Amino acid sequence: MRALGLACVLLVSVCGAQAAAVYDGSSAMQCAIKSVMVCDDPSICVRGTAQTVSLLSILTVDVGRSLVSGDASGRTIRITAVGHGAGRLMLHGEQLDVG
Repeated sequence: MRALGLACVLLVSVCGAQAAAVYDGSSAMQCAIKSVMVCDDPSICVRGTAQTVSLLSILTVDVGRSLVSGDASGRTIRITAVGHGAGRLMLHGEQLDVG
């Protein structure tokens, strides 16, 4: 499960807000996951799909509430940092219910 948090940190998604000049985070957006990177160790990462880490292919990203949700099992990811670079919204986060 630790890897899931890291995978979500690195997920690459296509969101409806891409067409806007700058996404301000004032409303939640639906994002389709194109690929994820699962990293058990910083030097060992595996590229996969949403199914690789048991996620739905569409997630709700709510930057204002700092949450990513939409997982079939109800898991959520807390957004810990937000950045804008090269015209992309970059999110970093961690899984809240790691056991």
